[in-house]
Amino acid sequence: MYDIKASQRLFVATNKRLGLRLPTWEDLALLERWAHEPLLDQMVGSDFLYVCRTLGAHHPDFTPLVWNDPTALTLLIQPLGSPAAPVGYVRLYNINLVEQFAFLETAVADHRSARAGWGVEASRLLLAYAMDALELTRIEAKVYGYNVLSANALRRNGFREEGVLRQTRHWDGRRWDILVFGILEDELRAQRARESYPYMGFWPPRLDARA
Repeated sequence: MYDIKASQRLFVATNKRLGLRLPTWEDLALLERWAHEPLLDQMVGSDFLYVCRTLGAHHPDFTPLVWNDPTALTLLIQPLGSPAAPVGYVRLYNINLVEQFAFLETAVADHRSARAGWGVEASRLLLAYAMDALELTRIEAKVYGYNVLSANALRRNGFREEGVLRQTRHWDGRRWDILVFGILEDELRAQRARESYPYMGFWPPRLDARA
């Protein structure tokens, strides 16, 4: 049984169903397990999980990527309401605060969790946090061409397909494209207007920010 209360102080953002929280030392075992799941590698192809799989979750070269990377934010997707382990993570990486953009990575541990909509909901919550707390105005994401579920999830969250990296991934006996998606500030605000998330920034909103 997972002790939610013990990590309550680590939540960065929450909605009615889930919270996004910082990993604890004990959560490294979860990252280790996910890093070795072939299906997750097939669907996400995460460099973050690749380093974890190669070095090990407790390696001194990996743990800074979890907690001390100034260009990344990794948050676990924690269901609320009943004690349960995290179902995956959402991650902003290559964060550039000067140019106000970052890349989004969403990893849900199994198909049952993915079908429950945790990834879509967690990504949506992270986008709102990124807009408020980090003042990002552009977020990008990449999806393998065969991962229709993730591509559709991005579209549901307001992303637009912007380009194709041709024949970049080898899987199931053929080469697949990587689809490049992006979402801009106006589109983030339009998506945000459909939600009931409170403002999550550290300072009062900019006076020129449009509702």
